[in-house]
Amino acid sequence: MTVDAVTITACRACGSEDLVEFVSLGEQPLANGLVRGDDERDDRTYPLTLVRCGGCGLVQLSVTVDPELLFREYLYTSSVSKLLLDNAADIVRRTVERDGLGADDLAMEMGSNDGYLLKGYVERGVPVLGIDPARNLAVLAEANGVPTLTEFFGSELARQLVAEGRQASVFHANNVIAHVPDIIDVPQGVALVLRPDGIAIFESPSLQAMLEHLEFDTIYHEHLFFHSLTNFSALLARAGLEVVDVEAIPVHGTSLRVTAAHPGSRPRQPIVDEVLAAEAAAGLGDLATYQRFGERVAAIRAELASMLLRLQAEGLKVAGYGAAAKCTVLLNALGEAGRVPMWVADASPHKQGLYVPGVRRPVVPPSRIAEDEPDVLVIFVWNLLEEILAQQHEYRERGGKVLVPVPEPRIV
Repeated sequence: MTVDAVTITACRACGSEDLVEFVSLGEQPLANGLVRGDDERDDRTYPLTLVRCGGCGLVQLSVTVDPELLFREYLYTSSVSKLLLDNAADIVRRTVERDGLGADDLAMEMGSNDGYLLKGYVERGVPVLGIDPARNLAVLAEANGVPTLTEFFGSELARQLVAEGRQASVFHANNVIAHVPDIIDVPQGVALVLRPDGIAIFESPSLQAMLEHLEFDTIYHEHLFFHSLTNFSALLARAGLEVVDVEAIPVHGTSLRVTAAHPGSRPRQPIVDEVLAAEAAAGLGDLATYQRFGERVAAIRAELASMLLRLQAEGLKVAGYGAAAKCTVLLNALGEAGRVPMWVADASPHKQGLYVPGVRRPVVPPSRIAEDEPDVLVIFVWNLLEEILAQQHEYRERGGKVLVPVPEPRIV
């Protein structure tokens, strides 16, 4: 491990040193760090291990990789996915209609990416402010009419914004709250920058879904935490925010959309207590639940590696679809079998021409599927399976097989 990462000795939230490892995917490169073919330096690896805090129950990575390394240049653009675009459009519409937002309000988002969500507020006449450390994505966001600060969000920036008279009627954090090392400071920043009657909407992959659906390929160095509502509501309470609503949404497998507000400013919906009770019933408070997950992950990795090597031995052409973080993690977790796919197709032009780190598989346009006609196409972005199956109808009509690796390897 390099000096770019630090191994934790205590829980990032409560400070307890009672950290229990329950799954390890070995030494891994950065999941979104696609590389040029001639640059060996970018194959540096770091331990990819999840631990659970015996003090507060928070599930977290055992190492923190320097955020400057992870996020200053970022290749993941949310707008390439119809599912994410539809999800963003839906929550914007619902929020504007419910709260009557207009020209006197401000919609703010941390981790605003290429502006795909805030653009919906712009179209409805609501002023916006994006906050994202990735300089390359800020350029795309500005082109979409979304003013963007290239900063890491936290309480210091929140105080600066408040001093400038910029407070949010709605604050979004989509698939980003799991990325921030200081899980105490960021919610405090949200509480500071939120208007007294405002709402904060967080979306984050569900810990319960990861455990139950064996989504081990969603473990990567950007995801420092896997949140349950139980743990996340406690973190928000420490910052002076109250969870008032929650819903499960089909993003990144399953994510929790958690709505929070200043205490007493909004009614608490009954679903909040229902989800808290369901998490307890599912054993999220029991260490044995996590240990069983680790055992099942080891079995799936062995089965998938055997399947890919067998396909190769049979002389079949194997390729992949979706050069997402899941792809990097999964292939690098399979040892030599991770080099079986001859390439990985991806719709993002920002990724094409680069290579999946570690296993060094080239990223190509989806048009290569029709050109090369692989016998088997491994779908690494299984969360977008239905969307991809519809796109690849002709490939399947010609006899091409689709392999979905999670939650268990299967041909569909």
